[in-house]
Amino acid sequence: MTWSSAMAWAAALNVNGFTGWSLPSVLDIGINGCQYNFAGGTDCGYNVYSGEAQRRNSPLAHMFYDTLGNLAPFDSSGVFRGGTAGVDWGLTNTGPFSNMQSLPYWSGTVYDTERSGDSWYVSMFPGEQFDFTRAAEFYAVAVRPGDVFAGSVPVPEPGGLALLLAGLGELGRPPPANTLRLQRFGRFDPLGARTGRRACPAA
Repeated sequence: MTWSSAMAWAAALNVNGFTGWSLPSVLDIGINGCQYNFAGGTDCGYNVYSGEAQRRNSPLAHMFYDTLGNLAPFDSSGVFRGGTAGVDWGLTNTGPFSNMQSLPYWSGTVYDTERSGDSWYVSMFPGEQFDFTRAAEFYAVAVRPGDVFAGSVPVPEPGGLALLLAGLGELGRPPPANTLRLQRFGRFDPLGARTGRRACPAA
């Protein structure tokens, strides 16, 4: 789904009376926009921010690196790890989450520089945080402050396919009929790497 569609979908969610959903945020630190780095310490690239405490300002990056313990293809010195994507680095651990895709997920944060049509995203393929045009179709998750579920609760499908990540709670596999606990909404738009700095896996 496009960024605007993802924003509207999250805002309209009402799950068993719980409202107030949104796309997860990204903290743009330092100079506005991307200070791309393979080694980390910045808001853009791999191994983002200066550690777990600062990554809490980007729930998707925090989930990828800290909650699930996944690794970027580059270590904290910026050196390529080698090995195989999905085995030695990337989304190798999905924890209790079902149907997590090794693809980009929108954040709710607008990219605040010369590329005014972009928003931030986090790619679950390599753990990269970056920006992209809001017209692209990426996956989306919705988050909400506080504890929402004691267990899985089916979420009505919003007319298309969607992905609901309930505040980093448990996700289930799609049940039959027109309800989904974990819903795919949209597809990755493989427009190719706008820069030479990232690999874009096809859907």
